[in-house]
Amino acid sequence: MSLIRHPKFQSADAQPLPALADDPTDFALTFVTPDNLTAMAAYQKPMTGSVWLDDLKKQIAKTDFASVDVDKIDDILNMQYGYEPETRTTAYQSVSEIKRLFEDPDMLQLGQYNPKWQQSHGNRFVTSDFRQPAFLQTVTAPTAAEVGTATHLVLQELNLEQPITTDVIDHQIQTLVANQVMAAPVAEQIDRGHVQQLFDTELGKAIVAHGNGTHRETPFSLLLPANQVFQDLHDDQAKILIHGIIDGYFEDADGITLFDYKTDHVIPGDKGVAKIKDRYSGQLNLYAQALSDMTGKPVVHKYLFLLSTGEALAM
Repeated sequence: MSLIRHPKFQSADAQPLPALADDPTDFALTFVTPDNLTAMAAYQKPMTGSVWLDDLKKQIAKTDFASVDVDKIDDILNMQYGYEPETRTTAYQSVSEIKRLFEDPDMLQLGQYNPKWQQSHGNRFVTSDFRQPAFLQTVTAPTAAEVGTATHLVLQELNLEQPITTDVIDHQIQTLVANQVMAAPVAEQIDRGHVQQLFDTELGKAIVAHGNGTHRETPFSLLLPANQVFQDLHDDQAKILIHGIIDGYFEDADGITLFDYKTDHVIPGDKGVAKIKDRYSGQLNLYAQALSDMTGKPVVHKYLFLLSTGEALAM
């Protein structure tokens, strides 16, 4: 319809659109009828391979190749794309996949760190463990991961405008079950005492003291230079989007205090604590960087709270 309204369209029935009066577009229309197509078919004969080859030889014989830039043709045919590794790189990484790369904030070539439990597939870091499909599961008892997720939900939903007691924790769990947000079998496995331990620590008291000023389950997205994550990438302008959720933080006059809950089983002793700190220091470094970018304020304290032992580890 737009061509019909154009001044160049020659038709007695068409009314040109005034707004197109000065339009410089140049085009031509040719209408073909079924009879035209039938006539054209008569000139088209099947061409065998030998006929095609003879025709090609004739074309070559009368072609002047003196002006052909053979080197340019060779360059085109053998061109190597300068950013080939980028074609195998995802533009998105979740924190669970990439967190170990940030264990040492002084480590500029982060892609050099590739622990055994983490694999790099086509310039994407993935974990090698996969949950068993539900239809293959024969045991319906809640998994440790499900209990851990439910415990995080309780910590997210607790009303911090009141003292946190075991009764308050239990009431929150019952409310989540009643609202069908949490399954009863999972709720039964949540250790109320472990949750209570958090709020008996100085960190827990500070969380309650800040009340609604304590931010919980804060999502974030962070753009990082791709060549800081994968060492074989050469495009300085390429970025990778990292997305995650921060368990919690609060702000004071001197800066931000960041905290993260962990339900992992911890081996008693210094070795167990050292192992858990090593496992999650990268994740907290990443969260701290994201928070600083989001708020423009420094993260002055980072804590890892171990629910199984009641310890608040300064990171």
